Amino acid sequence: MNALPIWALCPFFGIIPGLYKIHHCYMHHSANNTGDDLSSTESFKRDSVWSFFQYMFRFTILTHVEAFGCWTKNNWVPPSMVLKVAGTDLSYIAFVTYMMIHHPAPTFYLHLGPWLFAGVALPIGNFSQHIFVDPAKHDCNYRLTYNIMNSCVNMQTFNDGYHVIHHYNSRLHWSELPSHFMEKKNLQKHYEMGAFTFNGNISFFDVGIMVLSGNLRRLIEKYYCHIGPDNETPTVDEVVEECERRLQRFDDHVNSTFFWRTGASSKQKAA
Repeated sequence: MNALPIWALCPFFGIIPGLYKIHHCYMHHSANNTGDDLSSTESFKRDSVWSFFQYMFRFTILTHVEAFGCWTKNNWVPPSMVLKVAGTDLSYIAFVTYMMIHHPAPTFYLHLGPWLFAGVALPIGNFSQHIFVDPAKHDCNYRLTYNIMNSCVNMQTFNDGYHVIHHYNSRLHWSELPSHFMEKKNLQKHYEMGAFTFNGNISFFDVGIMVLSGNLRRLIEKYYCHIGPDNETPTVDEVVEECERRLQRFDDHVNSTFFWRTGASSKQKAA
């Protein structure tokens, strides 16, 4: 039953069979938005619309070229599974191409249309989830994403708003995420580690759109939630300044296997 969504149902939601598990579960959660994560947001200026379009192109198109070398190089996925997904990827593209020629209307409705929609929605989602990344602690789960609480969107997305927790414990069941977050020791940990939390009826898409449209201050004024002691509540200006610092592009890794990421790493430059 677990294989059914990954291999059979996913094409109707715009995802090529087999790609989700090795792209998200193996790659994204292994590299954790750093280095070899092909969906990493680090090397993009995350308050720039042009940078977002570059990111979307890489996420949607270039992944099919870069991914197989990445998975093989890092030994995240058994070679047999890489070959299986590569074969499925090519076969599915060939199938959709053939069907578009002979039966364009139903094929567009069932396959190409969802893929085009997902090709926009998925990169917007991931870009927005990892829009605030601390350059100084980019591999810290508390500083490479943020949480959204008390949002109706969480009821529709299996509590995906608790994204910090999703990254440091991706095996925690979605129904346990809110109670886990509200435990005193976990709230304290989020505060000590400098995790961002937004409170209210907002989604990751809203956060991304507000940042890209130049409404960062409004986002902070309306939705930012301080989870530490009252006497240590930062001003809006202080939060905006920290957000702007976490929006800046940086490179932490050199990967000559991929043609997108080039140049010296920040560590090399500092040396």
